[in-house]
Amino acid sequence: MKLPKIINKLLVKYGLKEDEYKLYLQSYHYQRAIELRNQGKDGDAFEELKLEIKEHPQNGHAHLLVAEIHFDHQVLGTALQACNTALDILLDTEDKESISHAYNIRCQTQRALGEKEKWRADAEAACKFDAKRVDALGELGDYYYYSDDF
Repeated sequence: MKLPKIINKLLVKYGLKEDEYKLYLQSYHYQRAIELRNQGKDGDAFEELKLEIKEHPQNGHAHLLVAEIHFDHQVLGTALQACNTALDILLDTEDKESISHAYNIRCQTQRALGEKEKWRADAEAACKFDAKRVDALGELGDYYYYSDDF
């Protein structure tokens, strides 16, 4: 199977071979973290994610999952930092759904931090990358409902 042009650019940029990239998305620690998260074992999932990021620091999905876990536990500073890292990596890809998800997590974090303009900007960015993202549309609706900007 031939990888899309953008993926090949990433592979060159980060020095990965095509086979390594395929394994990278399906790596053991990342998959195990997803399983543990689905079982409600966020602490164990986070430990797996630390191992994943140590092994594959350019796995944007791993950073995004770290952001989700930290947001759910109201560790907002770390959630924001992990979201920013995930976006730095994911914006170089064509994975619009994951980019939108990252913006939405950052949007929710900005809302919790009371950063009104950043909340709106990230909600709009999430909708830009995936117009059907209901949670981002809800955040944008909440922004306008609770603000004087409408």
